[in-house]
Amino acid sequence: CIISIETFNVTFDHVQSLEVDTVICEGTSVALPWGEIVSPEFNESYAYTWPSSITGCDSFLLTVQVNVLEGFSLSLPETVTLDLGDSVRLEPVIDFLLDSLQWTPPDWLSCTTCLNPWAQPLFTTDYLLSIWSLEGCLVKAPVQIVVNRDILIYFPNIFSPNTDGINDIFTAIGKRGIANVRRLRIYDRWGELVWEGNNFLPDGTIGWDGYFHGKPMPAGVFAWTCEVELIDGSIENFSGDLTLIR
Repeated sequence: CIISIETFNVTFDHVQSLEVDTVICEGTSVALPWGEIVSPEFNESYAYTWPSSITGCDSFLLTVQVNVLEGFSLSLPETVTLDLGDSVRLEPVIDFLLDSLQWTPPDWLSCTTCLNPWAQPLFTTDYLLSIWSLEGCLVKAPVQIVVNRDILIYFPNIFSPNTDGINDIFTAIGKRGIANVRRLRIYDRWGELVWEGNNFLPDGTIGWDGYFHGKPMPAGVFAWTCEVELIDGSIENFSGDLTLIR
């Protein structure tokens, strides 16, 4: 009986393992060491095993625990409505400690890096507030400021220039959105220009006192035209009739 004995070399690979933690902000992604990019909504573990270059068997197991920082709340009104020339203080509500912030665009804001700036836009504007938390997370919130461009200006249709302190002059009185009266002209019924004022504030202090060439005009109906400049630089024109009473 012949007994044949063969010798085999058996190699056992010990699988090594490592666990690591990483932290990301809610809504962001992270690249794992093996090249995979993940965007978990909640805390989650990911694992990858590298094979041995000698045996081809599993030899190294890496587990990555991805922890998601969440709960950063930032809110602003969806829309705010203003009349042209008015302003509003923006007051976001946050529930976390902030590191820095930025308002964009910077147009018509009192500041762009303070939490509660004053806004006085001349046109409807969409603003975006971006806040970075102490942990480095970015949180954003939009707000639209709608500008009502219906200006408010008053022209009396009757005036009595009798120096009693009531309705003694005819003028343009701007209540909202008016920067300047560029030109106000008064004409008699024959079309002759009896008074003209240029470039004055619409505050009721400058206007026609009912005199022409140093003499009081008789009672009657007069025509007027007015050109005003709005606070955004645009021009509006008005016209009408005026009754002078004595």
